[in-house]
Amino acid sequence: MAVNLEDQLRDWLGTLRIVSNATGPVRPGQRVDLSILSSAREMSGGEALLLPAVQNVLGSAGRALSQAPVRVKVKWEVEREKGEDQFETLVPGTDFLANAHTLDAEGLQGAAISLTFMPEFVPLTEDSPTPTRVTITPTVTLEAILIDGAAATHARATFPMAGTPRSRNPLRLDLDLLPLQVPVFLALFRFNDYRPLADDLNPGFALLITGKGSPLKGFTEATNEILVQLEESIRPLRSIAGVAGFLTGLATLRHALAAQPTVRVASGDVENLAAIHMRKDSFLGVDALDRDLRAHDETGSLILIGPSGTTAGCFCDEEFEQGEGAFEVRTGAEAIRLVPSVGALRMATPTPGVTVLKDDTEDTFDDSLSSITIANPALA
Repeated sequence: MAVNLEDQLRDWLGTLRIVSNATGPVRPGQRVDLSILSSAREMSGGEALLLPAVQNVLGSAGRALSQAPVRVKVKWEVEREKGEDQFETLVPGTDFLANAHTLDAEGLQGAAISLTFMPEFVPLTEDSPTPTRVTITPTVTLEAILIDGAAATHARATFPMAGTPRSRNPLRLDLDLLPLQVPVFLALFRFNDYRPLADDLNPGFALLITGKGSPLKGFTEATNEILVQLEESIRPLRSIAGVAGFLTGLATLRHALAAQPTVRVASGDVENLAAIHMRKDSFLGVDALDRDLRAHDETGSLILIGPSGTTAGCFCDEEFEQGEGAFEVRTGAEAIRLVPSVGALRMATPTPGVTVLKDDTEDTFDDSLSSITIANPALA
């Protein structure tokens, strides 16, 4: 009898399939639903069953399995491809989020699960991004007990069998995860705390200096849309370390840019900020007082956005010289760095994400910047 029961369990395991709602590359923030189903049919209805209903499923031989209580266990393994036949196991709460009731001390469990993957952050360019391949593999174990009078028969079967090569596992599912494309730019604001107006109501401005290969050619509604889409894509993952900080910084950036009276965009390194006209003030078309507002010596605060490792060099001298003072700003895992007051930067008072290369020789970095460099290793 035991052999018969085990055979029926194995027959039933052979009917299993993994199904997913992901029909193409997985977008950042998209929830992926996964289930294990069987092609076996209920006696009454004929619909495909989820594993929890296995007690109602007849095995190929028919009788014994329908009378035996069956315990179902599904354990999932989620891995990222790192090269040919090289994989690394992804960590719940760091690499992806799962519905809470499917996680326990033994890992990811359950016949039906939902996953939301933490995407890779890459620079936004005009080229199509390269997805990351992840492999999802469930292991299904059935245990049954058949009681016949005073005798009890135990049976157990696992699918796939131990030692089955990954490439030959019929329950393996491969997913392509699209990365999160983050624009690379440094936003220079005229006043501290990204204010649009000074205390005397003098108007502010923002100058966006973009990295190499950036598709941002001007500050338009499309630029704001890119930032809005970033927020919407990453918000479902806000409980993962670093994401909340990115969302907070992104909201500050969007609101600060929207409030500025003037926003300009410059591409690549800027040797002399004096060459960038921010606003032309005139009366009746005549600028008798030379009130042409330029970008040099007018920075009170800044925000750098870009995937981890994006850097911006800020120099008091033209042509990237450190003579009168310089500092470097760098993004980390949060992909955004806020400096609400450049005047507060000093070598003696370290600021996260900022390295002061040389203190300003005149006074402070407030209203003293003349040249800028910007780079991300992925754009080199």
